[in-house]
This record gives sequence, structure tokens and C-alpha cells, in this order.
Amino acid sequence: MGGSPVFSEDLPAEVRVLDSWRRAGVDCAVGELRGLFYGFARLAGPSSGWSRYRPGRVSRGGGEALAPEKLGDWVVLEFGPSERFWSQEVRARFLGGTGELSGMDRWGWAWGLSRIHEEVDEFVDAQLSRG
Repeated sequence: MGGSPVFSEDLPAEVRVLDSWRRAGVDCAVGELRGLFYGFARLAGPSSGWSRYRPGRVSRGGGEALAPEKLGDWVVLEFGPSERFWSQEVRARFLGGTGELSGMDRWGWAWGLSRIHEEVDEFVDAQLSRG
């Protein structure tokens, strides 16, 4: 559970946001839906100060900033196309043993979150090793 020692300019801005949450002790997760990658955080208060991003605006780093959306207790940030964040090999590490998506129907969604990842530092490390 080493985590990334410092922020890296090589990381997409969205991953730096996840790293910030993790460092601040925020309960957070990553997920995927229809080829788009999302970050999730339980942030206190109605105005979190975090933004989400419209995908496809730039190849790396933050896209067009949008207001965060709420899903139950979670703030959801749309980070953009999944391939920007993980290869098939890295993606497989973050899926359950069967490679299936975890159901989140308690929120009324018809899709599943790709294994709520409690160790966001491991995900950030995977991003650092991609370059």
C-alpha cells in the first residue's frame, strides 16, 4: 500500500483528483460505464468544490469542467474514455475474480461499477507505471 509518493505531472488531472481524495482520507472509488471512466467520492456538504469533466476535450488532463453530480451519498465525476486510464491488463486487476461488474442496483442503475476500489493508491500507482 505504498501509494504514489508525490503528485506526478505525468498523471491525468483526473487521477490527481483521486489521489487528492485518497490523501485526504475521503472514501472514494473508480468505475466504468459504457466505455467511460468515472471517479466517485463521499464528500461532505452540498458543495464539494470538485468538478467533473466532459470527455474528449483534451487527450490528457482535465476536460471541460462541469458541476459535480450526486448519486446517493456519492459525488460522481465523469473522467472520459476508459482507455485513457487503463489498458486491458490494468483493467483486469480492478475487476472481480470473475471479471464481472458489481451490481449497484440500490441506486437504481442498470449497470454495475467495476469493483469499487478501496485502494485508490494502487490505482494511482498503476497509472504511474503506464508511462
